[in-house]
Amino acid sequence: MLKLGRLFTVCIVLIAMLFAGAGSPIHAEESKVSFYRPFPQGAVGVTRPMIGILFELKGNPELESYKLNLDGKQVSLTWNPVDPKFVYIPDKDLTPGEHKAELIIHFKGFREIYRSWTFTIAASPVKTIAQPAQYQQFGITAINDFRKILGLQSVQWNDRLAGSATKHVEYLKANYPDDYKGSYPLSHYQESDGAGFFGKTPAERAKYFGYPYFTGEVNRIRGNNTIWTDIDNLFHAPYHRFAYMVPDAKEVGLARSENFTVINFGGSPDSRVNPLMIVSPAESQTHVPIQWENRETPDPLRMHANAPKIVGYPIAVTVHGTYVKRIDVASAELASSTGDQVELYVNRPGQDENLSTEAVFIPKKPLQAFTMYTMNVKLKVTMEDDTIVPLDKEWSFSTEKKKNYWKSAVHKGTTHTAVFGLENDYFDADGIRFKTSVKPETVDGSAYLYVRDLAVAFGADVAWDNKLQAAIYERGERRIVLYTTRNQYEADGQVNMTDTPAKLIHDNTMIPVRLLAEVLGSTVAYDPNTRTVTVTFE
Repeated sequence: MLKLGRLFTVCIVLIAMLFAGAGSPIHAEESKVSFYRPFPQGAVGVTRPMIGILFELKGNPELESYKLNLDGKQVSLTWNPVDPKFVYIPDKDLTPGEHKAELIIHFKGFREIYRSWTFTIAASPVKTIAQPAQYQQFGITAINDFRKILGLQSVQWNDRLAGSATKHVEYLKANYPDDYKGSYPLSHYQESDGAGFFGKTPAERAKYFGYPYFTGEVNRIRGNNTIWTDIDNLFHAPYHRFAYMVPDAKEVGLARSENFTVINFGGSPDSRVNPLMIVSPAESQTHVPIQWENRETPDPLRMHANAPKIVGYPIAVTVHGTYVKRIDVASAELASSTGDQVELYVNRPGQDENLSTEAVFIPKKPLQAFTMYTMNVKLKVTMEDDTIVPLDKEWSFSTEKKKNYWKSAVHKGTTHTAVFGLENDYFDADGIRFKTSVKPETVDGSAYLYVRDLAVAFGADVAWDNKLQAAIYERGERRIVLYTTRNQYEADGQVNMTDTPAKLIHDNTMIPVRLLAEVLGSTVAYDPNTRTVTVTFE
């Protein structure tokens, strides 16, 4: 579970008042006011940080008065009773150097809360990212497609999380260039002597950008994918999937440049006394992938001897709650609708150092297509006071009707755009620039694009069949055979004639623009003035 920090608690029992300092929250049935450390703390890189304090309330205590002084002057403080917190954002830039905040809050029947603290604005301020670029908007949409499947609230763009993600991408690029030959440390951590260092952990970096709430980060290093392909791959990897599964996540910021993608989730925690289990695949989910190729770091199969690279689709379980400390797996079973039991690799807290309130169950073999499965999990949840709460769940999901069909099912209805310049050595896909592997060609007045560049732009898989002398293109439920030695192509098993077949040009499979529109169901527009081809597709 992602936690914000220590809670301070003030309770009222009749006339007596109790106060809890740093440590675990006091448990009580009466009215209660719990609060975290005020923010910001330490060095801050932005000139207009969020200043305030976050609460958890029980019993609907009445707020009587509140006041915030900044550098000795009272400022306008906003109270949000639904998401209980006091927040002030300066309307003018604060000067570099130290600033002092004093907060006085009084709930009826409770001891007055007084907090005084200092923070420092950095001499060289950093910038937030106010509005998402095209590729970032596509990224938010893709993330929310998965959140919707899980039954969780959508996340919204946050300029501070985006600023932190952008600057961390810059750090990764500076310290791990394309010609870097060394080993990679965990990409979530920065070294203080690294170029562009601004915080060791994701939480420290978010706070440097003035973001005071909890954060969860997922990264992708190396590869040549669109943002939505990166988001898909990160979600399918079980450790990284947990960041998508946080019910309290309300905001997101993401950045991508060249070989690096960073996604920061964040939000203020909801007060949740009873443990809540979130599972993926979700209850009644359809089109669940049948298999997963393990390329995740850390390797979730490292403790399972002789585990294959390709396994069944991982099942992820996480428990959230204000007072949840850890979980233990009592039992876990997966069975098909015909009653066949599925053997599982089980990763549990204690056995897997990366888990505490999470568990991962990985089928040892790929699942059957177009099949319903039922998962039964029994957990023992240890709370902060060391009481143990049993938590059980049985649910069913069904798999995709054939391999990779999930790709077209999950993000259905989202329109993408790729732009190829016939004179350029790059192309743009959803606002991200990629270097072409093979420059476009013009033959007999027709423009030809390299099939592997198209695969990157479309988020597709492509392979060469030497016997057929054809490129095999697969995306979602589509399977296209692009012959290079005959005036034919095969679409989903149906052979069709064409006047403009694919060609081998310098041993590279090139696809004419006309065939592209005909075969892939895309909208293709050519601008003769700029000599650019724009492909629009779902």
